[in-house]
Amino acid sequence: MAFIDLRGSVSGAVRVRYHREYAEVEAAFLDGYEPDRNPVDRSFEREAAELTVTGSSPDGWISITSRALASWTVVVGPGAQRELFQDRFVTEALTAADGTINAYRSGRARLLDQYYDLGAGLPAWRRAAPTDNAIRESR
Repeated sequence: MAFIDLRGSVSGAVRVRYHREYAEVEAAFLDGYEPDRNPVDRSFEREAAELTVTGSSPDGWISITSRALASWTVVVGPGAQRELFQDRFVTEALTAADGTINAYRSGRARLLDQYYDLGAGLPAWRRAAPTDNAIRESR
């Protein structure tokens, strides 16, 4: 397996593409409102900053782990660069990144529910932990 840090082209491309999505996710939950922070808010923010999620490509060639969508680790399975044509490799990488984003959204929603009791206001799919199959089936 190859580990690629942000200096690697795959990881860098994924981070650039999905950084905008990170900002959109944050804005959707905050809706532009910035309340005064109390101890519960600070605890939530600490836990949200450590939220670590993983998404994988359908065939398992590539997996991406992200901490709060701020840092990304891309793992390329053995033989992927040799076996896959460029367009398939890119598709695998972007699918893994989409899975990571979806897992983050669900994890963030669960944290919000845990800290602020929003369960009744969240759709059932947001309250349940995603599975790899659920991420793949949502495509």
